[in-house]
Amino acid sequence: MNAHAPITSLAAVALAALIPAAAAAQTAEAAQAEDPLGGEIVVTARKRSERAIDVPASLNVFSGETLQSSGVATIADLQYQTPGLKVAVGGGSTRISLRGVGTNIAAGGPSVAVHLDGIYVPNTRLAIAEMFDVDRVEVLKGPEGTLYGRNATGGAINIVSRAPGESFAADGYIGYGSRDLMTAQAGVTVPLGEHGGLRLSGAYANDDGYTKAINAAGGEIDDRHYAGLRLRGHYALTETLTADFTAQYARDKGTTGFGGSNNPDSPVYASIAPQRENPRRVNFDVPPEFDQKALLLSGTLTLDLGGITIKSVTGYIDYSTRERSDVDGAGGLIAYVVSEVDSDFFSQEFQISGGGPGATSWTAGAYYARETFGGFGTEIDSDYPVIDPYVYTDVSQHRVSKSRALFGEVSVPLSPRLSLLAGARYTRERQVSEGVFAAPLFLPDPDRAGSGGQKRRVHPQIARRIPAL
Repeated sequence: MNAHAPITSLAAVALAALIPAAAAAQTAEAAQAEDPLGGEIVVTARKRSERAIDVPASLNVFSGETLQSSGVATIADLQYQTPGLKVAVGGGSTRISLRGVGTNIAAGGPSVAVHLDGIYVPNTRLAIAEMFDVDRVEVLKGPEGTLYGRNATGGAINIVSRAPGESFAADGYIGYGSRDLMTAQAGVTVPLGEHGGLRLSGAYANDDGYTKAINAAGGEIDDRHYAGLRLRGHYALTETLTADFTAQYARDKGTTGFGGSNNPDSPVYASIAPQRENPRRVNFDVPPEFDQKALLLSGTLTLDLGGITIKSVTGYIDYSTRERSDVDGAGGLIAYVVSEVDSDFFSQEFQISGGGPGATSWTAGAYYARETFGGFGTEIDSDYPVIDPYVYTDVSQHRVSKSRALFGEVSVPLSPRLSLLAGARYTRERQVSEGVFAAPLFLPDPDRAGSGGQKRRVHPQIARRIPAL
């Protein structure tokens, strides 16, 4: 465990329904003072329950109470608490790196794998949305390809939501801050007898943004508009077989990361006003727009055979985005881009593990995933808000990817302070993709060139993609 340094955050007034955050922080500090190594903290970083001190890797673990008291609401906030973690958000894309290992290709696969309740989240933008009702976050630094696959070259981040307790409970808070910041979270646990229970939780965040739009077109930039709802369940089917599930829906309409623009001293287009006066005063003739929706479903069956644990982890994510952004690099009416993305992701994993502290421990399993991806991006001239556009470029893609893997890892203690770790993973992945790129596409209709350009011809397929602005 690392010492937790406070981060700079918005001043807010919080109303706690149950345990105050200060008391929770004092409890965490007292526990850390008694056991600075966090030996009794149980994690699932290696896909089996074990003490954090027994994990032979660089690992940071943050409890939900610690995150809340530190003002950490997203993975982007978590970087200020985790040495080596970097989250870059800009222009609608997100890149996560650990210890300098990451990727700068926004359209490529991530190098740091993010999981929510055991389910891999393939879209990084979805992963940085608000974290709410969290039990803990585990940050594994270094290559984790053996257990997590090819998208974990830099490491892995596991987000574990709060499970229902054994008795009825309710908690929540409301906060208000500068720029009309309004945040709220609430959760309630409903027990289902002696065998389990349900927990329903939700989160809301809204503010006006911290970047000023100086163009007459207006619009909010770098604002937050998020709402999420989660149902978490746990039930003991028998003495040895338990079932857990998560159903979460979230919608994020904020434009965080869209405020970046070109250096005012070197505009992209000559004789055009710079796109920004300073980092927080930008000149966008087309206001940015972003709308992200995601449904996540996961189910886990766990069979405890006494020394050996068998798990089945099933996941499904339905994800879609729609965005609009000014991309010409100038303060004049030149071009903007409209894009949409739709993704259906299914995964199934079987795990078997055994061993314990001071003894040989191991994990093995099989993994299957399938994703159907479709999207397009269209660059349009900025006669905003007149709906009479040229279309400069059009890019579309459809992709189906399938991944199958077998993996295993074993840790053998050689002495109280030395152990041998070995692992292997075999992956077979196939991607079938088709795409179209066209530029330039459409110019004014030559038949009407002499009539003052009253109409411009736009291909019906492209016109269908152009929003009614």
